[in-house]
Amino acid sequence: MAGSRKKKALLDWLQLARPYIYDMNIFPRKSWYRPFFICVMGMASHGHALGQYLYHSLTASDGLSQGYVNDILQDRDGFMWFATKDGLSRYDGYQFKVYTHDSYDPSSISSNTINYLYEDSKGRIWICTDDNGLSIYNKLKDSFKRIAHDPKNTNSLSGNKIAVPILELPDGRFLVYSTERALNIIAMTDNFFESDVPPQIRKIDLSGSEYVQYMYKDKKNKVWVIKNSDLYEFLPDQMRLELRRAQVNFNQVSQGIEGDLYANGNPYSVWDGIYNSPLFTSDIAQNQGTTFLRDGNERLWVGITNLALLQV
Repeated sequence: MAGSRKKKALLDWLQLARPYIYDMNIFPRKSWYRPFFICVMGMASHGHALGQYLYHSLTASDGLSQGYVNDILQDRDGFMWFATKDGLSRYDGYQFKVYTHDSYDPSSISSNTINYLYEDSKGRIWICTDDNGLSIYNKLKDSFKRIAHDPKNTNSLSGNKIAVPILELPDGRFLVYSTERALNIIAMTDNFFESDVPPQIRKIDLSGSEYVQYMYKDKKNKVWVIKNSDLYEFLPDQMRLELRRAQVNFNQVSQGIEGDLYANGNPYSVWDGIYNSPLFTSDIAQNQGTTFLRDGNERLWVGITNLALLQV
């Protein structure tokens, strides 16, 4: 019954969004794909027309915590999560629930400025904040547990600004980059929420001029790091980075159900690790696409900051 209700909620959510969803057959080699595009930010009103299309927006007046969406996640239960500059919003197809920082509640989210979201293999949702490390969502208690930088503790994050999505490594550890020039490898127990044992954190220091732009894992479970615009393979057993290709041009990747990688370089493209194959004849977002997500139904959700620049 609960599953049917969630499925209906998601169908209602898609119906609500339908006026500004674009159905385009952009994968000729897989004709059964029916990808969609949805603008989730930069809209201030409802029921407008964009060319021949109508679109409908969900804004703060509908319960969204803030209009600038940094990241989107659909969890294994079907909920849509939106990382904003002023809190975390969860949408169930009917209404939003907003999570914000409470300085008097250590089980609240650690910061309201959220950059990225990630769901691990155990269903834990990781919230990467801009100024206070990581918050991990406990679904059973509807609360959060934090991992942050502590200058007095060497077994803590190297810094609190998490500006790149995290990754789960094949061995169950997590790769986290903070802007304080270090890669953090986090090992945690299965009963993390119940245990008082802190996660174990190892670090790979980077030089002052090195910065990580993006990290992703391909269908073969290889871990890739884009650093200073060069592509490196991360070798977990050796705890090091190996240069594989110089000068790549994208900062986000999403994986399809068959393992294909979709990248938001210029233009949006399919990425095989060596070459980019453009999805469109022109860049639909004109460099204004800030985030995108391929959901379980192979729809592509794209957040665009300026609708005037949307081209189909």
